[in-house]
Amino acid sequence: TLKTIVQHMRLLFQQEDVDATIELTAYTGVAAFNMGFGAKTAVSSFQIFPNAAWKKELSGDACRRLEQQWRNVGLLVVDEVSFIGRAFFGRMHFRLQQAKRRYFSEAALDPNEFEFGDLSLILVGDFGQLEPIDDFSMCDDEVNYRTCPVKLRHLWRHAAHGKLLVKLFDEAFMLRRIHR
Repeated sequence: TLKTIVQHMRLLFQQEDVDATIELTAYTGVAAFNMGFGAKTAVSSFQIFPNAAWKKELSGDACRRLEQQWRNVGLLVVDEVSFIGRAFFGRMHFRLQQAKRRYFSEAALDPNEFEFGDLSLILVGDFGQLEPIDDFSMCDDEVNYRTCPVKLRHLWRHAAHGKLLVKLFDEAFMLRRIHR
């Protein structure tokens, strides 16, 4: 189903003469491989490494690679969304904002008025699957700073931002049949 959607979107981009590409990512390498089309893991796509200290700004070669990767992307498809926690989701937004700075500058746009580098996103997956590891579920509205585990408090600012970003999604499609 996902492959059909990607093929259809690419055809639509071509028919409408949209000069943009589609980037595909999944939380695990197996899911990225199964997506095909050169999909990457979310960790490598956004250069967000779970066991490393968060770098607010990438610099040098890392920054240039990030800008190059996202330069012409217009649509991002994220599979295994249940594994993506709110803090990781917030960090994805911050990375895309950095990756698309040139786009904002050339178009004379205020990046603070856009989310995710002004990309369209399709989130794919089942929130009933496994929850994120060492992060807050996008579906959890009950946790607050006082009740969150101490080991996750360093993620709280990004998780709070990720929670706001999740609320921007207002449309969902539920498939009723499993196709494999």
